Amino acid sequence: MNFFDEIFQNSDVLSRMKIFKNITKQFKNDYVVFDIETTGTSIYYSEPVQISAVKVCNGKMIDKFDTLVKPKRPSSDEAIVVNHITNEMLISAPSFQEVYYKFKQYIENFTLVGYNIRRFDLPLLNTRVKGLIFRL
Repeated sequence: MNFFDEIFQNSDVLSRMKIFKNITKQFKNDYVVFDIETTGTSIYYSEPVQISAVKVCNGKMIDKFDTLVKPKRPSSDEAIVVNHITNEMLISAPSFQEVYYKFKQYIENFTLVGYNIRRFDLPLLNTRVKGLIFRL
């Protein structure tokens, strides 16, 4: 189950999304709402296993980005319980490097919006991107 499926199946999430909808009314520009599922809870050691996003222009969803990501290390049992993404599901997924460049193009020039992105998702991406740069 990905982030967007969860929104429609969990009333607690629906409550949060009503609040989110009110918050996003303040955005004058178009924006991308995104979420990242990971192998664990550390921004330094966890790896993305799914990146999901939607583009919103003039208050309407115009595009969707959703992909699994093959990590270098297996997901923890705790992560699998939370995100329902098993290690078997990731065997044929593209690498982070492949996904990152596509995601970067997708979000370019858009305001980024999401739950806890400042404390988790963006620092995690930053850590992973630094790893790509040092390996080139």
